Amino acid sequence: MRNLYWNDDAFKSTTEFTHIKCHYTKSHKQINPFSITPVGPVPDILPLDQDVPAAAAGIRTTSK
Repeated sequence: MRNLYWNDDAFKSTTEFTHIKCHYTKSHKQINPFSITPVGPVPDILPLDQDVPAAAAGIRTTSK
């Protein structure tokens, strides 16, 4: 997904992270009855050259 977002201008110019997050957190009452929407993460999507922190930690621990 990050490759599409960062390398294809059509994806980058039409992706609305605020809409995606608000729709997901406010329209699924059975899993989020109070419609709690997190503030972050900021930025919405990581740069291509940056790993997801949890994945990077897992890679470090398994490569020892």
